[in-house]
Amino acid sequence: MAEENLIRVFVYGTLRYGLLYHHKLVNPIFEGEDYMIHAELYSRVNGTLSYAMEGNGKIKGEIYLIRIEEIPELDAFEEIPEFYIRKEVELESGEKAFSYLYKNREDIVKYLNSGLVEAVEDGDYVAYLDRKGLLSDEIKEIRRQRGLS
Repeated sequence: MAEENLIRVFVYGTLRYGLLYHHKLVNPIFEGEDYMIHAELYSRVNGTLSYAMEGNGKIKGEIYLIRIEEIPELDAFEEIPEFYIRKEVELESGEKAFSYLYKNREDIVKYLNSGLVEAVEDGDYVAYLDRKGLLSDEIKEIRRQRGLS
């Protein structure tokens, strides 16, 4: 892949390695783990979806290079423009990457009040799933073999 045809994406939820929708990243090149800054993370209490929004915390995730041609399919998966926006975000390392941010804070407040969603205080979706008993030993091992926490 020619470098000019690649785009850096930061994934923080079900697109992370070994998780439910990682396969949506076609032939990704793993660059490493990092934290998105100026952001906060929420999850459905059953662990099926995560929501990142601009905020005062940081979110742990993984950086991948993917082909620019794959972006429209990823945008469709993330339901742009209805629910998410793709935005260049700042990472703790000083790098930048594109990520998907949930765009309706009122929805999150409504979901929090209804008990459907809760804040992921430490900003780590994988650790959140593990704390809730929703991360299988198989996925833990797959991630461990890759050097991921």
